Amino acid sequence: MNLPYPAFLNQAAPAGTPDERDYTVLCKTGAVAYLSARQPGGALPQLLVARAHSPHMQPDAARELANELALRERLDPAWALAPVGSVSAPGSLTLLYADADAVSLAAAAPRRLSVTSFLALAPQMARALHGLHRAGLAHGNLNAGCFFIDAAPRPSPQQSPYPAPAGERRVRLGGFGMAAPARHATDTGADLHALGEIYYLLLAGRAPAADAAQCRSPRAFNRAIPERLSRLVMRMLAQDAAQCWPGAEEVAQALEQYACALPAPAPAVPLANRSASRKTILSRDATAATDDSHDIDALLRAMRALSAELDLEQLRPAIAGIACELTGAWRCLLLLRDEGRSYIEAEALASGGAIEINTRRRAAGEGEMSLGMLELALEGGSVCAGNDGSLLQSAAAHDDEDGACRALCIALTHGGEVPGALYLVRGEHGAAFDARQLTLARRLAAHAAICLHNALAHARLRRENEQLACAEQALRTSQELLKQGERFNHTGSMRYLVREDLMFCSDELCRIYGLEDGRNCINYEEFAALMHPDDRQEVIDTVDAAVAMGGTIRVEHRICRRDTGEVRYISGIGKPVWVDGTFVEYVGTATDITVRRQAEYAMRVAQADLERVSRANTVGQLTASIAHEINQPLMSIVSNAGASLRWLDRDPPNLDNARAGLRDIVAEGQRAGGMIAGLQGLTRNTEPVFARVDVNAAIRHILTISKSELERREVSLVLALAPEETCALGDLVQLQQVLLNLVVNAVEAMAEVRDRPRTLTVSSACTGDQRVEVAVQDTGEGIAPDAMPRVFDAFYTTKENGMGMGLAICRSIVENHRGRIRVAGAQPCGTVFRFDMPRVP
Repeated sequence: MNLPYPAFLNQAAPAGTPDERDYTVLCKTGAVAYLSARQPGGALPQLLVARAHSPHMQPDAARELANELALRERLDPAWALAPVGSVSAPGSLTLLYADADAVSLAAAAPRRLSVTSFLALAPQMARALHGLHRAGLAHGNLNAGCFFIDAAPRPSPQQSPYPAPAGERRVRLGGFGMAAPARHATDTGADLHALGEIYYLLLAGRAPAADAAQCRSPRAFNRAIPERLSRLVMRMLAQDAAQCWPGAEEVAQALEQYACALPAPAPAVPLANRSASRKTILSRDATAATDDSHDIDALLRAMRALSAELDLEQLRPAIAGIACELTGAWRCLLLLRDEGRSYIEAEALASGGAIEINTRRRAAGEGEMSLGMLELALEGGSVCAGNDGSLLQSAAAHDDEDGACRALCIALTHGGEVPGALYLVRGEHGAAFDARQLTLARRLAAHAAICLHNALAHARLRRENEQLACAEQALRTSQELLKQGERFNHTGSMRYLVREDLMFCSDELCRIYGLEDGRNCINYEEFAALMHPDDRQEVIDTVDAAVAMGGTIRVEHRICRRDTGEVRYISGIGKPVWVDGTFVEYVGTATDITVRRQAEYAMRVAQADLERVSRANTVGQLTASIAHEINQPLMSIVSNAGASLRWLDRDPPNLDNARAGLRDIVAEGQRAGGMIAGLQGLTRNTEPVFARVDVNAAIRHILTISKSELERREVSLVLALAPEETCALGDLVQLQQVLLNLVVNAVEAMAEVRDRPRTLTVSSACTGDQRVEVAVQDTGEGIAPDAMPRVFDAFYTTKENGMGMGLAICRSIVENHRGRIRVAGAQPCGTVFRFDMPRVP
């Protein structure tokens, strides 16, 4: 039967009548949603349809529905919810089913069933799956939403191989959008495994673990499940095909045999609390309504169901649904207070013979309920509204059969606190609660308050556990980061307990000290034994002085590692921790600076080599001047030697004149030797020797070496030396290097000057703060103002072929002599370099 879309929607309705049905989603499976369509007035027949559950799922849903429609001939109504017609529309397909009042297991069954309710459904579910497999099909998408239950018991089709037990509702299988012919045993095995997961969910209230090895028995979550039944379900989830059930038929037989072996159960409220018929849920005759034992049994079962639920998201709708079901109310609201305001957390509505749950949270208003009843209930415990609109707050009036109580508001009270209330309405047309229903409502409300309190406490505990787990994870991460940071920086941390004389070391500090694995605690005596003998006493004295005053400990020392005997350099710092005005321990770090010390030593050696090369380079620039200065005493020696020989060759020899010539030869030789020794000192790589140095004498020596160079370049010399004694503590060779660099730079700066005299001015003076100052000034082109701050930087030069190291070395030497060097522009032109050093007597 393929009907055009309008004819399908308007079956049994007058022509031209628009579709006024209300569509309620029963379940979703894949891209398909099953909907119940009914009209409140009953003018149009109730329908069960399947279509896409969202517009963007239309293509997938159309494929799944077309596949199900193609399999219609192989689907037996005895075990299958088979389509009887379809409606085509552009880009969509809708299927029509004959059983308009069928409900989905996902909506009808609570989250966790009792064993009795489970055994009433499980064999039929297995036989429905067996029927699918007998038809040569595999489902491929089996879930709880694929099983449909009749809303009321009905006889099974004649000659059906799958009859429903007497008084029970028939179960059929649907959702065949992904069904296909079974080609391998694994296809049916996957369906059987999925059925086992559904069984597990119905019994345990939760899905099994994804890893079969970690899957716990349903009995671990619900002790009411017998061990035999739990093993039966776990066998369906076995990964080994040899251990699993061979087929769904065997599962159904095992369940039926187990059900027959159980004793007859006591009368109970059947399952289906959300979409099943209220008459079915309450199915009891007039005599049962007055049976107190039956009411108590139903109340106890409801209480157990609520007590087993600790999830607030599930508990709130469960309270509203059970209250509506147990008291026969038309409408039930669960209200909870939050920051002084009341909110509707769940609503149960008996509409069209079914109980529907709405969990949309909203503020309580007059349009929803009587706020006056709510305020009175929160103050006095419970309030009843009569047909005449009067409000009764007396407990005795509630039990009065003539009270005509049509609405009831009961406070949820536990431990002196009132977190909320239950609001129940008996009927739309003035129906009233009887005394039995009022009693059940009050008792259920008292238990619901306890369950809400427990669920809230459980939620708080779970949040606290989550926060604790997050804090523990953050602590572990922080500890690991600290360990990684210590390893990367070669820095260990420690705690030194002063009174106990114990030192607790981190793993990295133990590695630095060479302690045994696991030896993280040593005493101070053992720590002192690790120090180098030459540094031990100094460190001990420093630590003792700091501990005596409660001050910070800062030490640098060497240690001898226990494991290898290697000497390492350590830099340590410790900060005191004060408690009630008294420090009780030190916390600090120790850093292995051996590599740093080695690098510093290598840098000093490299710097000394660089200084020597720089001096040699500077001396090389004055080769002609040095040769001229040395040549003078040599020529004098030759002349005096010839004259002395002539005086000796006379007859008689003139010994006095010969002796005078020889004395001149000695003096000139000593002069030449002194000059050569000075040059050797400038070019040799010798260790600096600090002594008392005459600064004026050093200036004269450098100018003597540079005399010929000054004459060659036509540079006039102005010498202005201090008349008093100018002595400083320093190394003569290094100070001569500074003077020689400054003089050579000044001479080269004036090389291109043609329009003015080239004048070099060298002066010395004693300042008032007991310092000796030397200035070297030229009349050259000068240094640009933006280059002034950088002239002393390494590798920065304004010369065309310069290295940029001369002035940097000069600054290093002057600063090592506790002095300062600076540069400035000279007036009217040129540059002046000044450096000063402390003066010594």
